[in-house]
Amino acid sequence: MTVWKTFGDVCYIIPGKYYGLMRPANTCLKSTNDNNITLYFSADLPNTIIYQSDQEVFVENENRAELLFRNYYEDEGKTKTLLYLPNATRQKDVKPNVDFISLGILDNYARGKDGRISD
Repeated sequence: MTVWKTFGDVCYIIPGKYYGLMRPANTCLKSTNDNNITLYFSADLPNTIIYQSDQEVFVENENRAELLFRNYYEDEGKTKTLLYLPNATRQKDVKPNVDFISLGILDNYARGKDGRISD
């Protein structure tokens, strides 16, 4: 995952490594440089990333067949059932086949399912 903070308060979140100097042509998320976003990955939904954020996020999805981004809040009840264990109370109470990464874009950190922070 590449998090690219650009000028004009625009941030791109790009699956995989990205080394370009221009806006990515493939599927990515577009947000602000101060947003916090959680990305969920489930074995039950191959080629799909579910994103959760309290701020507005735009999906730049020019190649829909390759990867799909879904908003957690579009069908929160169904999404929560898909990702979380019954009676889950914490963010890390996801099902065994689910992984996630929480991105603090402003502070340049990422926290994974194991709880460790990486810069």
